[in-house]
Amino acid sequence: MKHYDAAIVGSGPAGLAAAFTLASEGMRVALIDRCAFPREKLCGGLLSGRARSEVEEIFGAGAWGPGVACVSRGVRFLHRGSLLSSVCSPHPVYLANRAAFDAHLFELTLKKGPDVFQGDAATSVDPGEMTVHFRNREPLRAPFIVGADGVASRVARSLFPGSFRKQAYGLCFQSDVATAEVPGASDVPEIHLGHVKWGYAWVFPKGETLSVGLGGLLGRNPGMKGLFLAFHRQIARREPTAVRSGYIPSGNFLWRPGRENVLLAGDAAGLVEPITGEGIAFALASGKHAALSILEAARLGDPRRAFRLYRRPYARVAREFCIARMLRPLMSSRIGEPLFIRGLPRAEGIVREYLALIAGRSTFGRLAMLVAAKMARDVLAMPVTGRTRP
Repeated sequence: MKHYDAAIVGSGPAGLAAAFTLASEGMRVALIDRCAFPREKLCGGLLSGRARSEVEEIFGAGAWGPGVACVSRGVRFLHRGSLLSSVCSPHPVYLANRAAFDAHLFELTLKKGPDVFQGDAATSVDPGEMTVHFRNREPLRAPFIVGADGVASRVARSLFPGSFRKQAYGLCFQSDVATAEVPGASDVPEIHLGHVKWGYAWVFPKGETLSVGLGGLLGRNPGMKGLFLAFHRQIARREPTAVRSGYIPSGNFLWRPGRENVLLAGDAAGLVEPITGEGIAFALASGKHAALSILEAARLGDPRRAFRLYRRPYARVAREFCIARMLRPLMSSRIGEPLFIRGLPRAEGIVREYLALIAGRSTFGRLAMLVAAKMARDVLAMPVTGRTRP
């Protein structure tokens, strides 16, 4: 059985951030992934300024760029084909090809010297023996394990059996369309409302292609693939040639992201922002903080202290997600969605604040205050009806 200082299960942004940080400090790292790179992954590919800041902090100032297809300084909101709002912002958003983006970070991580195990899935983790078990390899052992293996994480299920319940998660579908096939295609990201419950559809420009997708809570949308196909036909005027699908966390992040010296990061911890579904920035940040917690626990000579150290930075993200989860019904519930759609054309300030938030320049607390203030103004502006006494 091979022994390592740390084993990272999953080599998406969370796993790569953890592996890069640990290997940079001289730890002997096992980096494990069931796929070989480069690999495709379902993702709208819209990256925030917050994601850029994390990439440059973790991998270095020159790490940003490869895989980013184009940059936009605005967003358009539509409801069933009708434009609701078009907002410009000083804060850019980035449209990325995830296969190229992840492969670039993977190559940067390889230079730090981890041992890479590709093409064979980790089937389980034994927290007592601190071993990772594979389908076709001998197990390996490490005093620290990071589960960064996605929404249906084997590591998370080894710690918390029954933690993955499909009906509580979001389900997304996506296909790529040549930009030339869509006359009048926008050069800014588009969010399309009214096509799915507790979710949205999107059209994201990426140079020569458009990413066309749809996602929402699975438990509220029977026949989700049919909803996607109908939206795709509306945009591209044809059936998709290749469709990718996958589950995403949808506000159901874990309050307890690990146990002792086994930590969970990224989608494995449910760290996808509940309103827009942004996950890459939080994956990078959680992978980094998991690694820093491991380094401190190793310095203290107490591996089981890693989780206690990790909970402190994780709690800051969890608090923000709690506020986002409270705001979501105002946009998605049976009563809230019509009001949100009706009010969106007059809510440019709130949209700008949200663009500042995903750039890392604001907080959900600030956004919540603006939303509450607007709701109060709307209520006060409502006409008073009813009989009056003569």
